[in-house]
Amino acid sequence: MSQSLCKIYLHVIFHIKSTCPKIKEDDLNRLHAYLGQLVNGTGCQTIRVGGVDDHVHALMLLSRNYMV
Repeated sequence: MSQSLCKIYLHVIFHIKSTCPKIKEDDLNRLHAYLGQLVNGTGCQTIRVGGVDDHVHALMLLSRNYMV
C-alpha cells in the first residue's frame, strides 16, 4: 500500500450571528481550550486556537483517517 506524504491544514472560523461582541472575556480561554479538545478528540492535531469576542479561529492538521 502506498503512503501519503501530504499534510492538509484546515482553518476553521466560527462567528456569531450579530456583529456586537457576545463572548465574555472570562470565557474566551475556556472556549479555546474546549475547542482544542474537540479537535484532538477526532484524531486531528490542533495547531492553534484563538480569536476575539465575536469569532474563534481554529488551525488544525487533518488526520490521515479522514478522507476529503
